[in-house]
Amino acid sequence: MAEARQDEDGPPYPTFIERRIENNKAPRFTQAFERLIWPIRGEFPSAISVMTEPHRNTGTPRPLFNPETGEWHEIASQSITDTKVSYLEASLVNLDFWDRKWERFHMEHADPAYEECEFVTYGDLDNDVRPFAEEPEREDGTWSWDELSDTEILVHCCDEDRPLGKTGLTLGVRPSPGNDFVTVKDYVGGKCSHWCSYRRA
Repeated sequence: MAEARQDEDGPPYPTFIERRIENNKAPRFTQAFERLIWPIRGEFPSAISVMTEPHRNTGTPRPLFNPETGEWHEIASQSITDTKVSYLEASLVNLDFWDRKWERFHMEHADPAYEECEFVTYGDLDNDVRPFAEEPEREDGTWSWDELSDTEILVHCCDEDRPLGKTGLTLGVRPSPGNDFVTVKDYVGGKCSHWCSYRRA
């Protein structure tokens, strides 16, 4: 499969959104990005490896960054998208479901009688971390969670805090100094370090 076409235009490059509007379709991730093996755990950037072919973990993967030599793999400097962009917003879908999954898992065994479990009333939570309220304010100015304000919800169990306020988060990724477009290294570096800190929080 041939590598995606190179841009015919030069810097300054449009943003991801501008490209989507201009071309009536969003830029796609390049084959360089699709070669990454990106584990959830491990130290950034040495935990990330590069496959020899996109989506085919055959042969011996090479590190994206080699801490012994201080060198980055050649794909690190390539564009993250098939048409170069000067800015994009990244998100992690798993964060949007983390709170619900956490609740489902812990509610099976949580009990207000246990010291290890902490419940608070729904109304005591701040608006920006209150779960389940995608449209918290109604047209008439009342809040959709008012009827639930006395309901107790689990916020701590098994030595873990509930991951409140993690939905809908995005991360703006810009080119590193000296670059005119977002590279694989820019995207992986910004996204990985930021999201991993949320995962550990």
